[in-house]
Amino acid sequence: MKRVRIKTLSLWDPWGTLVALGEKRYETRSWAPNYRGPLAIHVSKRWQSDQIQIVQQEPYRSVLGQHGFSVGADFPLGCVVAVVDLTGVYRTEDMRASLGKQELAFGDYGNGRFAWKLENVRKLPKPVPAKGAQGLWWWDV
Repeated sequence: MKRVRIKTLSLWDPWGTLVALGEKRYETRSWAPNYRGPLAIHVSKRWQSDQIQIVQQEPYRSVLGQHGFSVGADFPLGCVVAVVDLTGVYRTEDMRASLGKQELAFGDYGNGRFAWKLENVRKLPKPVPAKGAQGLWWWDV
């Protein structure tokens, strides 16, 4: 069987899950990749107290609740959860005015950052355990 390699990005939860659910359309970063194309979304293994507090706040609580997630839910930590298409990268200063409150709440749109446009979300039927890494990394499927 032929192995497939795909560029992958690790995100902390709840942000990785929000991408997989199609609720977060932009990922904000301090750097801009040269890459465009298919991108696997990996949820980091760690879960910290500030993340637990975040999922209790709006709009996180409502959006995640619509999909069956709650504070005590089993988020898919340490797993690849979706494949998206990275179709563009924009300066956050140029994006803020065109985004709704929810999207703005789900990212860091401060000056000097970059918004990665994520389209065509394909949520995996079942999360696949994988060891993550910083930056863009190759996942062997």
